[in-house]
Amino acid sequence: MKMTGQYNTARKKWITVVSLATVILLLYLYGAFDPADNEIGKYFPKCLVKTLTGLQCPSCGVQRAAHSLLQGDVIGALSQNWFLIYSLSYFISLIITRNYSSDSPLRKFLWGKRGCLLYVFLYFAWFILRNLLDI
Repeated sequence: MKMTGQYNTARKKWITVVSLATVILLLYLYGAFDPADNEIGKYFPKCLVKTLTGLQCPSCGVQRAAHSLLQGDVIGALSQNWFLIYSLSYFISLIITRNYSSDSPLRKFLWGKRGCLLYVFLYFAWFILRNLLDI
């Protein structure tokens, strides 16, 4: 069954509105409530990797870092997860280059296989490094 252009456009708008509302809600929650707080923190999701293995996954600390960032504490956010510097830079670059010409070398790299593989490689390198050095 083919979707009509009008239906498809309405659906994209709905998805955009719901996504934006979700982001705003999450920003509010992470700004207003500290995931590290003993009372409130128990309602935030826990890391499955750390729970099962005791190892810190590459994303461990992102919730606390988000709270710190939303409180204006950049140093505190980076102390929770150093990989946040690269992740935020990469994802902001994806957003910025989204509308670049498809011939742009930067867009080709970031949106292509090599950029994605670099991100995945660095993600797993951070996983190993942070557990070896106990960062």
